[in-house]
Amino acid sequence: MFKMNKKHFMYFIWATTIISLKTYPTVFIQNGKRDTWVGMIIASAIYVFFTLYLVYIMKKSKTYSLLEIYEKALGKYLGSFLFFMLLFSFFCILIESASIEANSMHTNMLIKTPPWYLLLFFVIPAIYTVRQNIYTILMLTIIGILFIMAAGINLGIQTLLYKTPSWIFPIFENGITKGFILSTIQMIGLYSHIMIPIYLFQYVSNKKSSAKSILFALFIVVQMEVVSSTGLFMTFSMPRLLEMYYPKLIQTQLPSYFDFIEFGELLVMIQMIGGWYLKYTITFFVLLDILKKEYKKQHPALIYIITALVLFISYWLSRDIFTLFKFLDFFTYFSFVQFFVFPLLVFTLFHMRQNIQLKETITDQEDQENYEEDDSTI
Repeated sequence: MFKMNKKHFMYFIWATTIISLKTYPTVFIQNGKRDTWVGMIIASAIYVFFTLYLVYIMKKSKTYSLLEIYEKALGKYLGSFLFFMLLFSFFCILIESASIEANSMHTNMLIKTPPWYLLLFFVIPAIYTVRQNIYTILMLTIIGILFIMAAGINLGIQTLLYKTPSWIFPIFENGITKGFILSTIQMIGLYSHIMIPIYLFQYVSNKKSSAKSILFALFIVVQMEVVSSTGLFMTFSMPRLLEMYYPKLIQTQLPSYFDFIEFGELLVMIQMIGGWYLKYTITFFVLLDILKKEYKKQHPALIYIITALVLFISYWLSRDIFTLFKFLDFFTYFSFVQFFVFPLLVFTLFHMRQNIQLKETITDQEDQENYEEDDSTI
């Protein structure tokens, strides 16, 4: 079985948990308003502890199969059902990735290019990538993340002159509102896509010494999201920001040199297309790997069936931005339940049952030893 080291694992974390929060922040800004960046900090802290908690339980129990964890925690039938819902959630991430890539490019940059055309050049090349082994996925992820991060740092420096720090204040002008809580829940939901690389943790060879690397990867994600969210509020006024669907794409159009040279669009295209393609291919690979190992489904037509479904649903969503953002609004809450609430509950129950079984084993051993001592005395 393929084994990756702990540094390789960091790239999977970056590729799956950064892009969603940066691409469509308007979904949760509608609820949180100016206080959203504070909610981002809270959601980031929860995201870090949530990830470390799941990894800790997997390492302590030495159980890395999600299906096994679900079934041992909830029983065969209920555990299998919730695990199937987790797989369905992975499928929804495929729809999210494809539809946003097509709609964002069509809406902001390639207006005359129809979404279906963009979708074809997204999902069809992904078939070739996903059909390869995990070595290929890993190399593609490493190269892609390096380019994306370089573009992100470049854009961050270029847009620095267009930011007004005082625009992020005041915070909690109306107290802690219902919208602020909902906004934080939505951000936790998108952060919880960390469940994708959690599945891939089984391939890490040096699991015992992986805590520092994982913590470093999470810190990079958190600082990128906090800087990105605060940067939006420093760049645009609140009324203007609420009118934007993809504010990062608008923000990167600001830098200009000599009224002639503009590199923002090129850099953000690298981030958008590259970021969503990585998330799509990694999620697709995980979905197929689970079907292959846990359900023994290896039919060659399976990848084409899933692709066709994604293509059809994504086209229906991406052709109308209002429909797409209604889906994304629902998807954030759906992700919160499927990727945060249920896994947190399942892993906690699994951990408790493991501790109970361990105590029972120790008690049985002690009883056996006492019985043998009494027997020898007699």
